[in-house]
Amino acid sequence: SGLFVAALGGHPGVHTARYAGPDATHDQNIDKLLAALAAYPDPVDRGAEFRTVIVAAWPDGREIVVEGRVPGRITDGRRGDDGFGYDPVFVPDEGDGRTFAQMTLAEKNRISHRARASSARVQPATKIIAPHAAPVRAAGIFEPKKCSTALPLTNISAS
Repeated sequence: SGLFVAALGGHPGVHTARYAGPDATHDQNIDKLLAALAAYPDPVDRGAEFRTVIVAAWPDGREIVVEGRVPGRITDGRRGDDGFGYDPVFVPDEGDGRTFAQMTLAEKNRISHRARASSARVQPATKIIAPHAAPVRAAGIFEPKKCSTALPLTNISAS
């Protein structure tokens, strides 16, 4: 899982949990993020996306890769007391203007990236992807390797 901020070239990305250092607290990570975005006061320039990837692998080499995404924006300050991590500064596009930290757990779970990824296995297949997908770390994108078979995968992106 990670938070990918467009204005920061996709950072913190895969380093989301330790953005401000290996032993950083959630507050320290948020402080660093807000400082990095201080040069971008316009909400239009503060686009971000939470992403989660879940991989199921079998001993015979087959893999299924599902991804959940929630696009949104980073606020200019903390709002709300619930949730964890970057929830106080993340407003999902699909919401009503509240941060994840201002939502109830049920509201957040209806649109969260983790819920989307974990529920993908029970959704109808709408996308085909190679079972041996190789992650492209910097971009957080998956590039299928060449293989002879493909498995159905639900595209659970909000867009």
